Amino acid sequence: VAGINVWVLTGDKEETAINISVACNLIKPPEYMHRVVVNTRSAGTMEALRQLLQSELDKLDAEERAAGVGSSSPVSAGSAVVRERALVIDGASLITAFDTDCRQLLLEFSRRCKAVVACRVSPDQKRQMVTMIKENVEGVRTLAIGDGANDVAMIQAAHIGVGISGQEGMQAVNSSDYAIAQFRFLRVLLLAHGRWNYRRMCKLICYMFYKNIFMSIAQFWVALAVNGFSGQKIYTEGAIQLFNLAYTSLPIVLLGVYDMDVSKKSALTFPQLYTPCINNFFFRPVLFWKWLMYAILESVVVAVVPLYAMQYSDGTGGTLGLWGYGATTFTAVIFIVNFKMMLIQNQWTWVHWVVLFLSIFMWFATALAITAATPGSLISDYNWHYVFLNLLPKGSFWATVFWLVATINGKDAFIKGWARNFKPQLHQVVQELEKFGSVQEEAAAQPTDVGPQAWVKNENGASAEVDSTRSDLPLNKIKLRQQPNAGFGQL
Repeated sequence: VAGINVWVLTGDKEETAINISVACNLIKPPEYMHRVVVNTRSAGTMEALRQLLQSELDKLDAEERAAGVGSSSPVSAGSAVVRERALVIDGASLITAFDTDCRQLLLEFSRRCKAVVACRVSPDQKRQMVTMIKENVEGVRTLAIGDGANDVAMIQAAHIGVGISGQEGMQAVNSSDYAIAQFRFLRVLLLAHGRWNYRRMCKLICYMFYKNIFMSIAQFWVALAVNGFSGQKIYTEGAIQLFNLAYTSLPIVLLGVYDMDVSKKSALTFPQLYTPCINNFFFRPVLFWKWLMYAILESVVVAVVPLYAMQYSDGTGGTLGLWGYGATTFTAVIFIVNFKMMLIQNQWTWVHWVVLFLSIFMWFATALAITAATPGSLISDYNWHYVFLNLLPKGSFWATVFWLVATINGKDAFIKGWARNFKPQLHQVVQELEKFGSVQEEAAAQPTDVGPQAWVKNENGASAEVDSTRSDLPLNKIKLRQQPNAGFGQL
């Protein structure tokens, strides 16, 4: 359901490997999954192995054409005609496949299988299997997990290695990227912590580029409009140096460490939430360039508006001056980038509010210290002497800053609200279910051809079932089941 293909690479004998795979529902009963067993009895020679793999590919293609299903990998689980495939192959057959031109056939067929079980394989064959997928499937990310020294080669060959500390010793743990105590913790590591970290990093990378471009490019527009490309800065040097260090750093730390769009319970109940991470849905090039486009366009507004809104604000009806314009622009920048951070994060606690106002307060504190400092002192800026103190009493200063913040951040709030209401994604649907209902994992046994079902109930007794693996699941794809005297106003 999460879009993850699971392969079992083990040194156990064939019967044991199959029994374990059936017990954990990796391999399904024959009526739901066609099992292809490749061993020395079914394919003892290179030619027999080639014919077996080719015939299975031809059968699969024929079934897909008859059912009108594309040759995606793996086959869709909902088809009544095309059965999913499970490949069971032993180490002796792998030696033949890797040393001959059957390697490409093995790769193509295994990619289209729902499950792959390799038994009686050596540590080096485990590494070869991981390397085959890692090097020949574009855009794939491999994770290998093991608990013994015979898994070290496989763990080191994968993109991500996970070691389990236990009876087999610490060799796997010492060679891995992550260490866990039991196999069952892998589910939490991937679906919860892995997903949270991916979402945080996607937001932070885009936001870091946005805020620095937004702050810097505004000076370019002022230079284009009034400075004649002289290269003159409009911000005091202290503000530039402290922008990333003091004014915008603490909110980033909170988002990068603690932000969670859905709870751990929901992340485990709805494994479909992990599918966008596999497809890199939240860090697509179009999203990155959209952030940069907003930074450039919004910098035009924040740079040009003060030039016209405050041109008669020096108290005598004259122009304000270059440094006054720069102070107004930078103040608006501080408000906008911090409020934008609040809009993209998913958790709002009293700590977030304290950090937000502390970041803005630090700008005003340092600006007042610089502007009131005695000329020639360590923190003084001669051009900025009393500039900020003269701005603070002016109503036009506060009106301009308020208009800029309301316009730019209001645009962001409107876009997010419109998208959430009319084009919601699955994680947004789950957020509303957490807010207005209760997420409960269905405990009853499900048919073997159906993935885990997640059910929610609101306070009026209405229940909902999310049964799609789409990452952009709209609200109308959630099946609501009306119960007697139940309403859907809160769901």
